[in-house]
Amino acid sequence: QTPLFSGYGPQCPVDLARLPCFRPLLGALGGFWRALQRGREGRTMASRAFDPPPGRSVTAGIIIVGDEILKGHTQDTNTYFLCRTLRSLGVQVCRVSVVPDEVAAIAAEVTSFSSRFTHVLTAGGIGPTHDDVTFEAVAQAFGDELRPHPELEAAIRALGGKGWAKLSLVPSSARLHYGT
Repeated sequence: QTPLFSGYGPQCPVDLARLPCFRPLLGALGGFWRALQRGREGRTMASRAFDPPPGRSVTAGIIIVGDEILKGHTQDTNTYFLCRTLRSLGVQVCRVSVVPDEVAAIAAEVTSFSSRFTHVLTAGGIGPTHDDVTFEAVAQAFGDELRPHPELEAAIRALGGKGWAKLSLVPSSARLHYGT
């Protein structure tokens, strides 16, 4: 099965999904590219596609995370890639926001966007370093907690990534998404 996010895009010139050991890791990361939405039972992370009410279009808000973007050290290529891809899928991108690597700022934007748009996508802030706090912020925005995910832990161990163990900590309601 192919994960939703293959790891191939403007900032990743190699299709990491072709490497079997990366598939569980990339599948889980795809969950953060996938929609975050307000669930029927309360504020929850989506685990499936969302159909808007009749007569309403599918909308998206994109949150780009990174001090390096705000300081002008790195050019944001994710916005162009995501807007172009979403538009080709019939999704109307309504807003793009760039936020610093701060849990409170990211969580506030996720909370705001999740109440206004069908889908919320994040890009950035999910690596192994101390300033990569997007997972924590998304959990906070949805009143969730971070927990190690068994499949991610296994994938990280298989890669020999001791320094990457932080990547196995995801919101407890997050699910791996393979395929469509």
